[in-house]
Amino acid sequence: MRTHSLVLLSFAASILGYKIITPNGTNNWTNSGPQPATWQQNASDAQNFTVVLSNRDTSFYGDQVLSALVNGSSLSTTFNPPSEGWPVGDNFRLSFVKDVNDLTTFFTQSDEFSIELPSQNSSSSATPTPTPSPVGSTPIVANPTSATTAGSQTTGTSNHANPRNDVHAALMGVFGLVGLVLAQSLA
Repeated sequence: MRTHSLVLLSFAASILGYKIITPNGTNNWTNSGPQPATWQQNASDAQNFTVVLSNRDTSFYGDQVLSALVNGSSLSTTFNPPSEGWPVGDNFRLSFVKDVNDLTTFFTQSDEFSIELPSQNSSSSATPTPTPSPVGSTPIVANPTSATTAGSQTTGTSNHANPRNDVHAALMGVFGLVGLVLAQSLA
């Protein structure tokens, strides 16, 4: 019984890791200059990771390592464009992987996002960019669109636009409940 409990608890802990906040389907990148990424980190996550840009259509764009040994506790970074520049298109993802020698051990993947021409990106100045927060806390969103509220913060809420996030939250709840039940049964 104890072996099964430990296996379930380790599985539950493994899904509660890094979470990429931006870019996403709402906060896209442009093909002009450095591009930002933000994430949340769990205390049990690896200290660093490698970031890979990929596209669902591998014939359009293959995997590209953007940065190695990114400090996970920084919660944000900016990536310089690849030597050939940022490709313009849809269906891109960022992946946090173990290291450049192990691109198949995934810590997390972003939602799909687009890389757009700067003139097409009207959301960059009007859409607030989420500020990363520790996993399990309420996200904070800065509101840069109003001079009277510059620097103020508002609490973010889920709009359930991404079913993967809802499934992730549900799994976290289920595994938390399983952990409590198992802890009580072991006591």
